[in-house]
Amino acid sequence: FSRMPAVFSPDWALMAQAFYTAEVLGVSEQMHDPLFAAIHTQPKNLRDEDVMAVLFEDNAGVSPAEFDKTFNSFFVRSRVMQAQAKGRAYGITGVPMMIVNGKYRVGARMAGSNQGMLDVVDFLVQKELAAQ
Repeated sequence: FSRMPAVFSPDWALMAQAFYTAEVLGVSEQMHDPLFAAIHTQPKNLRDEDVMAVLFEDNAGVSPAEFDKTFNSFFVRSRVMQAQAKGRAYGITGVPMMIVNGKYRVGARMAGSNQGMLDVVDFLVQKELAAQ
């Protein structure tokens, strides 16, 4: 299982940049909930890199200089572009969406619910494992 951010707009690209920054810095677990809260429950202006840097410093102990260096690195920007390309190739049009073995695209709406999506994914994973 690997997570990949959806990139539907420039704002989503910034969130993908934050996702890959956390991954590169090894602080994904510490940053997942704070980033979710900053987007959905305690809105912060994450278009402002300084606000984003403070979030990383407060929740994962990442210095603003280290955040800036990583956030604006070629590697992180490349990963964002790769996520955009994969999203287009997989036909991702919304979230949550799961891709199984590069073959099957399953969304909550398609499966009737988030739990339905997970049930379908479990079935497809077992099918793919059996085929190996």
